[in-house]
Amino acid sequence: MKKNVLVLLAISTLMSCSGQSLDLSKIDFSKPAADYLGKLELSDVKTQKGHWELTGTDEDDEPVLKDNGETSKVYSFNDASDMAKLNFSGHAFDNAVGGRIVEYKGKLVFYSFYLDKRKTFDVLNNLKELLGKPSGYVQDTISVSNTAVSLLKKGLPAADVKVVKDEMGEQFVYPEQFIWKKDNVIYQYTLVDGTTVIEGKIVAIEVNAFKDRIIFGYHLPDENPVLSPYIK
Repeated sequence: MKKNVLVLLAISTLMSCSGQSLDLSKIDFSKPAADYLGKLELSDVKTQKGHWELTGTDEDDEPVLKDNGETSKVYSFNDASDMAKLNFSGHAFDNAVGGRIVEYKGKLVFYSFYLDKRKTFDVLNNLKELLGKPSGYVQDTISVSNTAVSLLKKGLPAADVKVVKDEMGEQFVYPEQFIWKKDNVIYQYTLVDGTTVIEGKIVAIEVNAFKDRIIFGYHLPDENPVLSPYIK
């Protein structure tokens, strides 16, 4: 009998270890990255040497890495098995899109993921509970005939949306992006409208890593039209 109990306990322990999942909503960016990623056994981890710079003044110039001694790690999530190791307040991410986490100076400094399309507004509400009132918004305007309007009306508070008239007719105005700044971290949540669903994209970026141009795609902090006001 005792042997059977021990076997069951061992199996349970193995299952719990293999099923470990990191809740990104609980990350403390001041703590060591190993506290969060050390047990996940991720398949795509690359070391990056340097920061991103443009090679010239042309807008079409591709950014290149310039090594001034900076070292970071980029964790890429490209398949369902890796994506299953992450969640946000218990909500799954979109396996079909993938995402990234970046480590710099031994700390987590960035993540970017798309949420499960069924959980877009649940995650938005979670963010409001965790971070409070947004520090800022970016509004978008679409025609009232757009199929996304009914989805946005259903998911957003009535006070956050409105209908206005212009030379093109009636337009639907809503917050497309929500931005929070807390403890030197900028959080950005974007509503990506589609014909049948609204998808949510979440980004978190630590201000110093942003200024140091460590994250590809966020390598022009002073020129970022949405996030630049929050780096000071």
